[in-house]
Amino acid sequence: MFGGQNDLYHVKTSVIIICFVTFLCIVEQGENSMAEPQTNGHFEIYVIADRLIDVLPYNYEDPEWRKLLETPPHGTVMLTDKDIETYNWQDQEITLNSSASERLSGLRLIEKSFIVYLGKRPLFGGAFIEQGSARAINYPVIYIDKSRSQVVLQLRPIHSILQSCRQLDTKIKGRIVLEDVRRHFETLGKLKTNLTEQAVLKIALPVLKKEYPKSFDNCAPYHAKYEDGVWHVLGTLPKHWRGGTPEAVVQDKDGTILKITHTQ
Repeated sequence: MFGGQNDLYHVKTSVIIICFVTFLCIVEQGENSMAEPQTNGHFEIYVIADRLIDVLPYNYEDPEWRKLLETPPHGTVMLTDKDIETYNWQDQEITLNSSASERLSGLRLIEKSFIVYLGKRPLFGGAFIEQGSARAINYPVIYIDKSRSQVVLQLRPIHSILQSCRQLDTKIKGRIVLEDVRRHFETLGKLKTNLTEQAVLKIALPVLKKEYPKSFDNCAPYHAKYEDGVWHVLGTLPKHWRGGTPEAVVQDKDGTILKITHTQ
């Protein structure tokens, strides 16, 4: 009889232990799911809840940065590409749309840490700081410009008071200037180019007119189309006209004419 009671006691104890362990696992999974950004193939800026700026390694090559990117602490997705109106690639400036600008204006983000994602892939991390901050920071930062009609996020690979993004070393800029991101925003139609269509025409048309004086005027008007870092300048083929038009290829980053031709 006593043996049966002992067996029953051990069974009850085992059941309690199993239930308790199961409960702990569920709690742990819940905490992990809260910490993981809810990414769906979007460009996202994830803001970490805890204040880490005083403990983040100064050197961005420190292994602790990789650890932070791979196992982010609890936080929330602050912005996605749906909140972004344009991405100025040359200056690394993100202009938010009106609703996102209004929402962000009420948030306290200075000295908060962030991680930028593309889909589920962490791209880089850093901190929001004031542009005139005296902090010595050798990792990516975001300045928040609220002086314009819409909020602009200025991304920088390091904190630099005196240099613009264009003036920084190319290798350092490689921390944040990533081709996958550029293509993502180009696909969305939100990539802001360095040159405008009118600026490109102003560069290319005098050269085309000089090179092809006989057909140039007949092929007006001209327009320019941006694609993959260059502008394609095209003429308009007149009605009942056989042949082609003068064309040019202009590099967006500096306005260099890479090619001129006359299609057949």
